[in-house]
Amino acid sequence: MWPRERLGSTLSGEMATRSELSAAERAHDIHALFRSARRQVSARAGNVHQLWLELDGPPLEARSCLLTSQGVLFVLGQNVAEEDLVLRHEGAKPIVAVHAPLRGSAVTTMPAVGSITGRAGELQLFASPNSHSTVRLRAHVKNEAYRVAFEPALVRALAARHAALEPLAARVDSGAPWLGKPSRGLPLVRLRAEASEVMASEHYGSVRPLFLESRALSWLAMAWAAPEASAAKRPAAREVERMHDARDLLLSRLKSPPTLAEVAVAVGTNDFALKRNFKAVFGQPVYSYLLGVRLAEARRLLEETNDTIKEIAAAVGYAHAHHFSTAFRRAYGSRPAQYRASARR
Repeated sequence: MWPRERLGSTLSGEMATRSELSAAERAHDIHALFRSARRQVSARAGNVHQLWLELDGPPLEARSCLLTSQGVLFVLGQNVAEEDLVLRHEGAKPIVAVHAPLRGSAVTTMPAVGSITGRAGELQLFASPNSHSTVRLRAHVKNEAYRVAFEPALVRALAARHAALEPLAARVDSGAPWLGKPSRGLPLVRLRAEASEVMASEHYGSVRPLFLESRALSWLAMAWAAPEASAAKRPAAREVERMHDARDLLLSRLKSPPTLAEVAVAVGTNDFALKRNFKAVFGQPVYSYLLGVRLAEARRLLEETNDTIKEIAAAVGYAHAHHFSTAFRRAYGSRPAQYRASARR
């Protein structure tokens, strides 16, 4: 189940952090702006949850429909700003999503991944360790966007069924940010029609979750096809198996990570082949992947335990808490203590 504040924050896209704003710009916090929005929440057949939001402004008029079903969040939203606006959202939860602008000129930026496509009709898949973001809106321009977001656990489950998604699941597991290439999977008129069909799919009744799952998978496939098509040739089956062994070894030794040479010897290959094949299978260099996994584990410990920052740093292989704090801030936008306080509100 997606938290309600996350549903509401997704309405108009994503918003930029304070550090990205010039001194002349005034940013509106999305939570504060939408406190006055009219809300209608309902649970439909098949345990599909639906939320409607309407904001009449000023300074923003917005309409949005959000559906959640089996670990997938669908969002279709429109907005028109009465003046040039910068909207900001700060969220600690990771996000994996396919984003598709349908009209307008909104410029969306996420500090962890960069700028997301603003071209109507393009799809772009991204994964971010947090949902810190901004959207810049031009006055009197009608913007419309559609998004399909996946719970990280669902991405892992899908990769277990579809080997082509293993590199994506590896990126998600590592906690490392990633932004795929924009692509055009369908004509714009078809994208709009499919988005509307998803939101108006109540007539499917108890099989609506099945319909929604099929639509979510089709959008994921369209968006993933762009990076997949340009990816390096996949190694032979034996080398893929070795890379999975290498990953298992890395995951088993987060507290005292092995060297590249140790990993290569352990799985029966050499340093060069390990570097090349690991990136081909999992989409990241060995230590970029390991860094992401260590910090993702640290994030879990911050959320679920009362261990001290020093203890958590040691548990994920950092001899010095200061070095751990610096790495964590670069990945998640806040220091460990700040993240823990925000996650437990």
